[in-house]
Amino acid sequence: MPRKLKTHRATLKERRESAGMRRHRMSEGRPNAGKRGYGGTWRKARRWKLRRNPICEKCLNGGQLVAASEVHHIVPLDEGGTNEFENLMSLCRKCHARMTKGGKRSG
Repeated sequence: MPRKLKTHRATLKERRESAGMRRHRMSEGRPNAGKRGYGGTWRKARRWKLRRNPICEKCLNGGQLVAASEVHHIVPLDEGGTNEFENLMSLCRKCHARMTKGGKRSG
């Protein structure tokens, strides 16, 4: 019978340290997701957009069929954008990363 490969399982101490680092990174001057406009309304709009447009809109314009996994605001919320259908784009992870690279937005 083949032996099962061992995997590293984080200890309780390691998990607590990891969670502490996440909290520390998130508390460095950036408001939480809800305060930035990404609460329940956003989650519903995101889910609805991905159901209506499950293909990456950028890839589709380039002639490729790639599943969308993320939703992008065309006009950012902090610049007056909304969660309305017309202001959202369904994108694959690669296209979304390209559009928001380094915190800069390129439409």
